[in-house]
Amino acid sequence: MQRISALMRPFSLSDIPSEVRERTARAYREHEERERERVWRERLERSQIPEEFQGASIDLFPALKSWASGFGERKDEKPEGNILLLGIAGCGKTYTACGIALTALRGCPSVRFVTASSYLRELREAMDGRAVQADVFSRYASCRLLILDDLGKGNPTEWSAESFFDLINKRQESGKRTVITTQYNERTLARRISAGSDIETAQALTSRLFARNGTWEQIVPGNVDRRRHG
Repeated sequence: MQRISALMRPFSLSDIPSEVRERTARAYREHEERERERVWRERLERSQIPEEFQGASIDLFPALKSWASGFGERKDEKPEGNILLLGIAGCGKTYTACGIALTALRGCPSVRFVTASSYLRELREAMDGRAVQADVFSRYASCRLLILDDLGKGNPTEWSAESFFDLINKRQESGKRTVITTQYNERTLARRISAGSDIETAQALTSRLFARNGTWEQIVPGNVDRRRHG
């Protein structure tokens, strides 16, 4: 009877050999790490951050890092305002913007990167019937953080100004955050995105981006060409 009672006693983890417990715990940790890596790779792929900038860091810019870290899983977890990164070609605007995107991506899955010329090309393909224009617009208008790189670069079209204005206006109206990079000042940028056909819309957009005490903060990452100096 005593032997039966011993066999029926409650099971305890101490009954499992220590080497089995350690092996199980290690396997669980490895599984968790693989799962975190899988989620991160999926987020990274959806974000469209260029592979060459997937190691970008903003550790040297505490204010920008604090801003990017303000994004959380909930939609109401977001920093204040938007950012306009200005500077000559090669000064680190795209690198800095991608560093912001990567930092935000740790807490927020809804981050997108696109160059201004790529955005126009996707819209053009939609007009040609190779995609749905509303889907292209929604992809970049609805994400919680958008990096719009090299605004003003490339060949504008007669509908460039309106396309950029609609995108940025929609994002501001819905409380989404945007980071834009450009190498042009306000007047030149308006001319670059209007193609001379819709200068009023272009000026309405650029005056918003460059306005003092507005919702956009203008930042110059630096004047050293990272591509030459590393």
